[in-house]
Formats: sequence, C-alpha cells, structure tokens
Amino acid sequence: MIADGGGIVAAAVQPVEGRQQIAQSFAALAARAPDLVVMEQTVNGQPGPVAEQHDSLAVVLAFEIVGGLIQHIWAMRNPQKLRAWDRRTSATRSPRRTDE
Repeated sequence: MIADGGGIVAAAVQPVEGRQQIAQSFAALAARAPDLVVMEQTVNGQPGPVAEQHDSLAVVLAFEIVGGLIQHIWAMRNPQKLRAWDRRTSATRSPRRTDE
C-alpha cells in the first residue's frame, strides 16, 4: 500500500507491505478516526472505498486486482488532489463559461 498525503496530511511515508501490516494500518486508522464514513464509489473504473471525516473527503483508495486478489493499494489523502473527488466542491463549482 502506498499513501500520498502531499506533506499536508498524515500518511504512511514508506510503502506498507504484507496483508497483516496493511490490515493493522487500517485497524489503527479506524481506532483513531471512529467518525470516518466509508462509501463505495467507482475509482479508476473499479469499485473502491472513499471515506469522509468531519463532512469532508479524507481518502480515496484505488486497488490493483490480479487473479481476484488485491495486489496494490493506493491511498490518496492529499487534499489538493482530492478536490476533484469531493462531490460537494465539484457540485458547487460554477461551470466555466466558454464565451469569456
């Protein structure tokens, strides 16, 4: 699992490897953030978890699945990169005018 916090929010600095270590990372996150709300959305064309905390987008997870097993997990936590995923900010943006 590789995480990107962009130096703005906490994220694993080094890749986390192995089922047990990744499961422990997710369990520790759940313990630190009991108010995290996880939803399933389409991420890179596949089902993926998207989580909100305190009414803002906290993380988007993308998976690489090979032979029915998860091989890689990418955790995007960088708030600057999450703006495009946040349905509240996307919905409130004004459409760009083409006549300007």
